[in-house]
Amino acid sequence: MPDIVLAAWAGHTNTAFTEAEYVHVEVEDLRTAAAAWDAFHGAEPTGSENP
Repeated sequence: MPDIVLAAWAGHTNTAFTEAEYVHVEVEDLRTAAAAWDAFHGAEPTGSENP
C-alpha cells in the first residue's frame, strides 16, 4: 500500500510521521527481498550449495 494512502487512512497529513510510526522492516522481509534479488541475478538459492 502506498505510504500516502496509509497516512490518509490514519488521518495523518505528513507521510513521514506515518512511516516513522507504522512502517518497519522485519528480518523476514529482508530475507525474502534478498532471495528475490539473488534469483533475479542468477544466484543459487541459499542452502543449495554443493560441498
